[in-house]
Amino acid sequence: MSASPAKTPVASAAPQGARVLRGFVPLSELADTHFTFRDFLKLIPVMLISLVFNVAVLVALLWFNALTQAQSGSNSSAFTELAQEETRSEVLPDEAENAPINPFVEDVLDAAPDVSVMSNIELPSPTPTEATENVGLEVDPNRVVQNLPAGIGSGNEGGVQGAELPGAEGLKGFLLHTDDARRAYGALGEGGGLPSGLGLGLLGGGGGGSRNAGGVGLRGGRDLNTVRRLGGTDESEAAVARGLQWLARHQSPDGRWSGDKYHLARPGCRCRTPAEQNVGAHDIAMTGFALLAFLGAGHAHMVPEGAKNVAKESPYRNNVLRGLMFLVQQQDAKGKIGKGTTYETAIATIALCEAYAMTRDPRLQGPAQRAVNYLVNIQHPVTGGWRYGERDPGDTSVVGWCVMALRSGQMGGLNVPSSALDGARRFLDRVAGKITIEGKEYTKAVYGYTDPGASPVLTAVGLLCRQYLGWGPLVPDLHAGCKYLLANMKPPDKDKVSNPRGLRLYGWYYATQVMHHMEGKYFDEWNPNMRDLLIKLQEKADPASCNYGSWPPEYFDFGPTAGRIYSTSLCILTLEVYYRHLPMYRRMELSE
Repeated sequence: MSASPAKTPVASAAPQGARVLRGFVPLSELADTHFTFRDFLKLIPVMLISLVFNVAVLVALLWFNALTQAQSGSNSSAFTELAQEETRSEVLPDEAENAPINPFVEDVLDAAPDVSVMSNIELPSPTPTEATENVGLEVDPNRVVQNLPAGIGSGNEGGVQGAELPGAEGLKGFLLHTDDARRAYGALGEGGGLPSGLGLGLLGGGGGGSRNAGGVGLRGGRDLNTVRRLGGTDESEAAVARGLQWLARHQSPDGRWSGDKYHLARPGCRCRTPAEQNVGAHDIAMTGFALLAFLGAGHAHMVPEGAKNVAKESPYRNNVLRGLMFLVQQQDAKGKIGKGTTYETAIATIALCEAYAMTRDPRLQGPAQRAVNYLVNIQHPVTGGWRYGERDPGDTSVVGWCVMALRSGQMGGLNVPSSALDGARRFLDRVAGKITIEGKEYTKAVYGYTDPGASPVLTAVGLLCRQYLGWGPLVPDLHAGCKYLLANMKPPDKDKVSNPRGLRLYGWYYATQVMHHMEGKYFDEWNPNMRDLLIKLQEKADPASCNYGSWPPEYFDFGPTAGRIYSTSLCILTLEVYYRHLPMYRRMELSE
């Protein structure tokens, strides 16, 4: 009897539609595959879960977008409501990108209005704004060291104290250990800092300083005796007065100072010469420069009660108001002012912050804080630098304006994260060059553009940033840098300048501040030439002339591309150095 053949196991009789749900089937079997209604019912839970999930994600995205827009406009009640589209990082022409320093690439506004037409300007009533966060180190009044020499103040390792009382803000020092402080600097304090009251202690100092001391303290309350004592003269003050009068005459009715159309603001003006045929608009930067010149002499748009830094009877109050309003009207929701480069926004930010610091006008708080926030947000996250566009790796020239903007914000009590200042220090370390003076090598005394170098102009920028970021008067590299500037960029004697062209006003503006803060032999050697040369170069021969009080742009670097508003404003600011910012180190007699 033969054995019956073994039968092959047969797969369970599941519907063919279920096979489709389990996985792929051969194409040959598709014709026999049937998708039943029961199979469709099995898919419904999966479809519902997917639908609910996608709807939830969509709702979350819409809610987040609405919340972001609400937050960006939460403090927009200032001079005017802003409703401008967000801007993108600029793309610059090759020649601008490759230039060693190019502060004045073209600035673009929302429109190009006729600057000869008066706009409707009104001053709104103040509106409440949110309080800014008070950041910094707290001062313990029980630990203040008494009987310190004049100018020595708080700071955990010795500080430079402003006038009046120590304040509550400060930045931690970074160069010395506590144990070395008393031996190296002879004082142990508890809160000393910059006269602006923002607490950059001497070298290792940690905190403090009076908010009302230094900074803008002498602007409105100066007199000729004070100016003479600080290094100015009757002639330098007269030059400042003439310059401010010229700026006031050439402000456009809509509040701006225009780089290329300033002559249209005054009927019959002949100030603009063929030397300015290549000047661009740069209205944001020029308005910022002009405002700083007025603010530097104490001319603000209002006089807060008890203020000592604002001129009580200023003929330029309306000029300053209109200029500030123009800048605020050009600010977008991100905080950027205008549509030009970071140069433009940084210079305008300094003006807004200084105006707010001088007046505490609550209408300026929101715009100034947003401008500071914008600069912080576009800082390069790795190098710590700034350049023309957002999050560019950075160059020293743009970094200089941004550091001054952040420090002006701190001076006004705005919120400036310490990480932004740390980033600026990191960038300066990156571009610091090496130099040997009198047989000794210094690694942070001179500075390059985007890489380590030794440019006199950029060294002036770098050293001023170092002072604002905490270097005290005994830092050896600071002394070495000042010696380098005196050897390589000291202004010439006025009697030896007969045909001025290409004078380094841009670098002199920075270097004059560096020397002013150092005081002593450095400022004494620098100041007379700088002061007297600028007085000589001013247009003052004919008081009836339209250009009376200005400085010819062709005399200076960037003048042929930046124009007469630029040259006049920077000359005024340089001659205001005696009282625009008090010396950081409070005339301390310190040896090297």
